[in-house]
Amino acid sequence: MKTRISLAVMAVVALAAASPTVSQEADAAPKQPVSLSQVTPDPALTPDTITDDKIVSFVEALAAIQIVGRHYTPRIDAETDGSKRAELIDLANRDIVRAVDTIVNITPAEYVAIDKAAQQDQGLNQRILAQIEVAQAEAKARKEAEGVAKDDPAKDE
Repeated sequence: MKTRISLAVMAVVALAAASPTVSQEADAAPKQPVSLSQVTPDPALTPDTITDDKIVSFVEALAAIQIVGRHYTPRIDAETDGSKRAELIDLANRDIVRAVDTIVNITPAEYVAIDKAAQQDQGLNQRILAQIEVAQAEAKARKEAEGVAKDDPAKDE
């Protein structure tokens, strides 16, 4: 049985694996990783050194990656032209790295290190899954609160 995090990570890896190689034309510019598969994991992070705050940020990054995936996956799946499909995959991979980079308290290198560590360490994986459940409950509560606020007749006065 696969966990939710494993499925999300597999989706990211699938996008990264399908990415075309990077053009050598941009040699003069500083190279940014174009996919998470090109990011070197932060060696300082081990299951024992990963804090709860890092796990919260990891889950936020995972959510950001899922948003990017929801944006690109239907477009990639619908594209029949191979070169256009490869271009979309490349854009998706770049946006995934950017999405992780925008999350506070985590870098792409830290994200990759935590992801790899969670695949090897069941305890860390359980901590991440617990945080995913907390994040989902918080999102549900916010959504319900927004729904109540919209229906509040006192708000219209």
